[in-house]
Amino acid sequence: MLEPLNYKTLSHLFNRGAFEQILQKADRYRALFPTDIKILLIIGKAYLGKKRYQKALDIYKSILEATPSEDKKFQAETEYNIGCIYAKCNDYKSALHHFLASRSLDDHFEINYVTLSLSLKHLQKFHFAKRVLYDGLRKFPNSHVIKYNLANLLQDFGDFEQAKLFYKDIIRSEIDHSKAVFEFSRLNTFSAKDNHITHMEKSLKAAKSPEDASYLSFALGNAYANLKSYNKAYTYWTRGKAHFRSTINFNIDTEAEQFERFKLWHKTIDYYEIPKDARMCFIIGMPRSGTSLIEQILSGHSQIFGAGELTFLEEAIIKTDQKHQLAPDFVDIRHHYTNRLRAITKTKKMITDKNPLNFRWVGVIKTCFPNAKIIHVHRNPKSVCFSVFKHLFPVGCHFSFNLDEIFSYYNLYQHHMKHWNALYDDIINVSYEDLAQQPEQEIKQLLNKCNLDFEKQCVDIEHNKRVVQTITNSQIRTSIKKASDETKNYPQYNEAYNLKFGQ
Repeated sequence: MLEPLNYKTLSHLFNRGAFEQILQKADRYRALFPTDIKILLIIGKAYLGKKRYQKALDIYKSILEATPSEDKKFQAETEYNIGCIYAKCNDYKSALHHFLASRSLDDHFEINYVTLSLSLKHLQKFHFAKRVLYDGLRKFPNSHVIKYNLANLLQDFGDFEQAKLFYKDIIRSEIDHSKAVFEFSRLNTFSAKDNHITHMEKSLKAAKSPEDASYLSFALGNAYANLKSYNKAYTYWTRGKAHFRSTINFNIDTEAEQFERFKLWHKTIDYYEIPKDARMCFIIGMPRSGTSLIEQILSGHSQIFGAGELTFLEEAIIKTDQKHQLAPDFVDIRHHYTNRLRAITKTKKMITDKNPLNFRWVGVIKTCFPNAKIIHVHRNPKSVCFSVFKHLFPVGCHFSFNLDEIFSYYNLYQHHMKHWNALYDDIINVSYEDLAQQPEQEIKQLLNKCNLDFEKQCVDIEHNKRVVQTITNSQIRTSIKKASDETKNYPQYNEAYNLKFGQ
């Protein structure tokens, strides 16, 4: 028999985090209270708390149906929440539909302009995303969240000066906005008596969370590196890494075990229909190895569309790996990837996917897309590990927050690529140093291996105006430069590197 239930009881269970207790009887609750919006909301939030997004969607759509037609504001909030759930499911087309519906019902919902623009970015509708944010800024001229997201997008467009002005405007009225401070530090040229440094140091002392402390530490590291105070820069970067490392659950030994599993994920499939995947090109390697540079070079070609750092393959693998099979469902992975790609695909001969960490799944790529090109970019280990160390990767690269773990991960990567190169003889290996030394010669060879003719604009990357989403988007908008040894200014790093690698 169902125990007596009211909103107060259900709310108490929710506040205790007793999501399972709520969900065990969710269907019975819904049968008794099919239009009780307060109760449906708690059930929906409980599903969200357990990351059961499809169930949550069902509940929120029921809430939308139960909402009185005259309550436009609540309808708008519900449409917005449905959009957010679709975004969590990586269905940005559906998310976009509901964010637009929310705005049509109530355009006084400030954050909707941001989520709407982020969905457009995921669909690679960058100009529309920018227009939405400028519309939002006209309506909410003092909104820091809109200004911050607009500044980030302007960086992707290469408009660094305007982005810097927006970051500066945010900092002027919100000195402890750690992310804006960090982004500003990446674009600014500091002077010895710059008051920004004093403000950053004060903000760091008052930081309210490890994340804020990490962003502010990195901002100070960037500032001192700019001033050639290398010892201080190294110290602040180290602290910034440690702050972020304290917030994540990562184990390099578990990562090594995963890598061994990934080596088994390949097979030859006799498809009843050969997939038309010859236009796909995966650019892989360690982060900071030059994968962004390679994509910038290739995307200058008239027959190549640079799609950027796509997450489609990882999404598909995570989804299928949740079934706890010995190997993933390769057909499902291929379908997921191609369906997601269809939303952004362009009429070009080749599309590049520059997600460096896809090196983990070369076997999956070769199984799902046997005709795709794979370009592996490799770089001097001392340089690439240092570059990972001095950059902040808030998403995805959990190994990057500790120097010893960076070194260990590099070893895993190196052994992994040795395995794939032994298994497949058609991986295109590109040396970052050789490319920087002889760009035109190396680019001609690369294009030839991709079955494309040489085009001069591939060398002149500084004229490539495409939107670029990478943490070093300012660097790849300049001409190709010879590699230099930045590590010579950091003896602490060299000592740690030599200790690990015995050099």
